[in-house]
Amino acid sequence: MTERAAPLNIAGKLAGIFIESKITAMIMLAVTLAGIMALFVTPREYNPQIVVPAANILVAKPGASAEEIQNLVVKPLEAIMNAQSGVDHTFGYAAPDFGLVTVQFKVGEDQERSLVKLYNQLMQNLDRMPQGAMQPVIKPINVDDVPIMTLTLSSTTVEDHQIRQVATRMLEHLRNVPGVSFTQVIGGAPRGIGAAMRLHWAAPAARRSCCANQRAEFHNRLVPSPALARRHGVTRNCQQPRLTRRPRFLRADE
Repeated sequence: MTERAAPLNIAGKLAGIFIESKITAMIMLAVTLAGIMALFVTPREYNPQIVVPAANILVAKPGASAEEIQNLVVKPLEAIMNAQSGVDHTFGYAAPDFGLVTVQFKVGEDQERSLVKLYNQLMQNLDRMPQGAMQPVIKPINVDDVPIMTLTLSSTTVEDHQIRQVATRMLEHLRNVPGVSFTQVIGGAPRGIGAAMRLHWAAPAARRSCCANQRAEFHNRLVPSPALARRHGVTRNCQQPRLTRRPRFLRADE
């Protein structure tokens, strides 16, 4: 006595049709050829350019603590940036005297249009900035800004400002390498000039630190003086004569 086979469902019937049909081999061949053609026709790129517009907004408020910056600058600015279309998310960072807000747009958004929208949104709500806050600074973020190589200089005997001088000399040589786009020195102590005031000299209101800053800036100023130049007969071969005061802080060796 033989057992009767169970009836096939839809999947079994469909599989039986393809097993017994002669067109199955042609379909498999056609799919294979289509895959090979797509492999050669589809454009490929070693480093795909994925456009993700982003920008940093830096707002300084001298004299404010990190908590004040967080409540008065960072949080309101994040709310303002999130109100515009195309923004994916924002990041906020608060520190004493300044705050930083990073705005990232959605993938595929046009970078120039996104930056224009960000600037317009910021200018329209500039009156919402707290009293004493300085003009916001917008710095776009590009994919090419990520460094591909970082060199670290350290020493146990050389001081930090001397290490920075060595790094600056190395930077001048690296800029001459073909293909190098942007180089920067981070860290170390940059050169500076310290000025100590006497109390009896700084007592009058007209001789405070702001006056000292103006005097220091005067030594590095290039002043056009046509009248004085004409007095010495310099205007014969020069249409825009200039009187240059020798700068005291302009040369690198000083």
